[in-house]
Amino acid sequence: MKNSIDLPASAVSTDNELMLELNEYVKNPILFTQVGGNFSLMQLKIMESIIYQLQDHINYRLSKRSYGPLFANLSDEDLPAMRSGDLLTFQIPLHDLGVPRQKYGELDTACEALMSMKNTFYEYDPVQQQEVKVIKNIFHEVRVPTTTVTAEGAPQNFSSGKRRKGYIEIKMVTECASEILSLRKGYAESLFGVPRICHSARTPRLYNFLSAWREKGERSFPYNDLKEWFGVLRYNASRTKIEKDQFVKFAEFKRYCLEPAQKEMKKLAEEGRVDFFFEYEPIYKKGKTRGNPLSILFKIIEGRRGQIFTLKKRKDQIYSSLIQRWNITPDDWAVICEYFDTLPLMEVEARIEEIENQIFLNKPDNIRAYAMSILVKWGTQRMKDFKAFMAREEERQEQERRYAERASVSGKDSHAQYMADLQAAMDGDEAKRLEYPNWEFLCTMRGIKPRN
Repeated sequence: MKNSIDLPASAVSTDNELMLELNEYVKNPILFTQVGGNFSLMQLKIMESIIYQLQDHINYRLSKRSYGPLFANLSDEDLPAMRSGDLLTFQIPLHDLGVPRQKYGELDTACEALMSMKNTFYEYDPVQQQEVKVIKNIFHEVRVPTTTVTAEGAPQNFSSGKRRKGYIEIKMVTECASEILSLRKGYAESLFGVPRICHSARTPRLYNFLSAWREKGERSFPYNDLKEWFGVLRYNASRTKIEKDQFVKFAEFKRYCLEPAQKEMKKLAEEGRVDFFFEYEPIYKKGKTRGNPLSILFKIIEGRRGQIFTLKKRKDQIYSSLIQRWNITPDDWAVICEYFDTLPLMEVEARIEEIENQIFLNKPDNIRAYAMSILVKWGTQRMKDFKAFMAREEERQEQERRYAERASVSGKDSHAQYMADLQAAMDGDEAKRLEYPNWEFLCTMRGIKPRN
């Protein structure tokens, strides 16, 4: 990803308290993230819960390199949802949505609004022998089951005489679900649970939407297409005329759509609760700098959590690669994985490529033993060098801290004294040398040369 800091893995701890609070990553079909609409946070929680239930199925399809419709050619036992005729039924527990009893009314409203969500796609009509545009509701039916008796069979002690069963049922037309949940455009990896920690519904929408372009670091979208995706702009059926435009001016769209999401996502990234945030730039026609832009350029910037995710993903890719290249064992990986946790990853990757060249030139009989011998010898020495450097760096920072304290008291005189003390230590003053245990390194950093 662009616009990020390339830190060694040791710069970001994966076992701190903050990390324990973070949610797992899920694979979200790109087509599903591109469904347009002005969704509420409750609706986004419901949609996310459907994706969560599909994870095992998505991973299975990916392992088989099957990138088409998600529900094609499957028997009922393969499905993560119940199938009846041309309908799929997902059961979503209310505790998965994080919905307290006092927000059941909000849940009901969200369920009703889901019924108006539509998906547009094209299918071949054998009678007309041409592609036909089809518009279908994404959700066929939403049910909120209730019961009039308790688990023991006694009447419910509620004024209405009934109580919710603790889940909702979402029914989708299989054909429509296959279209929007298809993997033909790939998938994006994103954190599960983001809608639950956001105040603005725009934030999780943009988070999931932009997750697909994390590695590229930026992506531009036509301005009106972006507004339509947000559900604040609507065309007529022939797309020749705008029927609705909630925010006519770009300033309004910025204020109510982009800026709340940008501010909240950046705050969450700084707290380590999401893995990236974004900045944006309006792109105008040549010569223009005001009014409505042609497009919006999003620049994706990794936060601390994003750096951890990227480093882990790169490590996993390297491990898989070394199994294929050198046939390394888990024990081999246990020996060399410390290099990836401590040294800059790019340096380790470069060394692996150098070893690959040596293998090609020397053609050893035992590739695994040959490669591991070279890598372990190099890694052991680099670990010693790196740890020594980090120790010197810690000493330098401590000396700089002491200098800053002295400088804050006596100003310029302190700076002059500091430089003189360093030079005295360099000239052999043992008292000064003991005061500045890292004086050689400090002299180098400060540009002081020893006297002959």
